[in-house]
Amino acid sequence: MQRQGYCAPACGACCKFVEINVNPAYLQEDVRHWLELHGIRLSERGGGVWAHLPIPCRELQPDMSCGLFGKPERPKLCEEWPFSQKEIDDLDAFVGEKTCTFYFTEVE
Repeated sequence: MQRQGYCAPACGACCKFVEINVNPAYLQEDVRHWLELHGIRLSERGGGVWAHLPIPCRELQPDMSCGLFGKPERPKLCEEWPFSQKEIDDLDAFVGEKTCTFYFTEVE
């Protein structure tokens, strides 16, 4: 699969949270409920469990643009993300609407 598209100006959707791999035990109903009460959502991807923490990037500007765009100190991850359609789908589910303008196509 190959990533296509562009980063929409003033989107900032992927900069509004942090995603980390967590212990699968977090999927237990009571633990999951506790996490959700704290604004943390879980998803399963690639055999792992991921927690989506509502922590915005400190460089996300009020107009939802990146304060580091075009600067060498911008993490390479920001330039290369998303790596899969599932990540886009997870982002859209986390935000609650279609936001990311990237998509993936089969490589011929």
